[in-house]
Amino acid sequence: MRSYNQWISVNDKLPATRKTVLIYDEYEGISAGYYDSDYAKFRSIEDIYRSCNVTHWQPLPEPPKENE
Repeated sequence: MRSYNQWISVNDKLPATRKTVLIYDEYEGISAGYYDSDYAKFRSIEDIYRSCNVTHWQPLPEPPKENE
C-alpha cells in the first residue's frame, strides 16, 4: 500500500497539466488543485482565480475499494 504523505517539491517535478492533485500552499495549507501549464500557475479547485503559492504537491489517493 502506498503512503500518501509523499510530498513532491515543485522545484523537483510538476504534475501533469490540469490533473487534480493535493497541493500545499504555504499560506492556505492543503487543498485540491491543479497545475495550469498555459499560465505556469497552480490553481485551487475551490477558487480558480485565487493566487496559489504552492511549494509541494502529491497525487490524490485511490478511492476506497468496496471491501475496505
